[in-house]
Amino acid sequence: MNSDLTLKGKHFIIVGASSELALNIAYALDHHQATYDVVTRKLDRICPTNNCKRFIHYDPLQFDTSTFCSEYFNSPPYALIYLAAMRDIQSTSWHDVYLINHKTYAELRIGLSPLMAKAGGGRFLAYSSSGSKYGGGENKTNYTLSKQLLESFTKEDKKMASNNILTNVIQLGVLNSNKSVNPHRLDLIPTKSLIPITEVSFMSLLLCSPKNTCITCSTICMTGGE
Repeated sequence: MNSDLTLKGKHFIIVGASSELALNIAYALDHHQATYDVVTRKLDRICPTNNCKRFIHYDPLQFDTSTFCSEYFNSPPYALIYLAAMRDIQSTSWHDVYLINHKTYAELRIGLSPLMAKAGGGRFLAYSSSGSKYGGGENKTNYTLSKQLLESFTKEDKKMASNNILTNVIQLGVLNSNKSVNPHRLDLIPTKSLIPITEVSFMSLLLCSPKNTCITCSTICMTGGE
């Protein structure tokens, strides 16, 4: 990752920072001399790297987004990367899945975008799934619908672009960090290969960088052609 994305000194928030992808993004931010806060519910699954400024433990079902956003009133982040996801397929978890996978992200955009506008702009990025295109697995309707909502951009999202605030979604296929992939799963992927996590990290930073001036309200597919 040698490209200069002009991220030096930019501050990020990574929500849902317990995954392998989150850690890879954090290392990439280190490389580009950006700083960041990590927000996670699983303290034992991420090791903050050199440029981590705040390490925030949160309960995703009790997350007060208004209070959280107000903490950035005097120092708005440049970008929010939202990785939080819930895949519980129990019918009783419909509300929880919607809350974590979509509602919290929507509230964070509403709370942080005015602060970003005053600071001269910003970036929002979330992650969907190839399941949003094909309907997902059996009994995963709640998960699939919540991810489809992420790909539904609003008029407010389009208005934010006039303030240099760009918001995008990356639709992910099966990452090569997944150690339990059924070999037959590759047969469904036109490229016959899993998605390199380093490529996802690079695309994430590119979409969130000042180098991106025109991609907004878009879903970028990184699914190997699915």
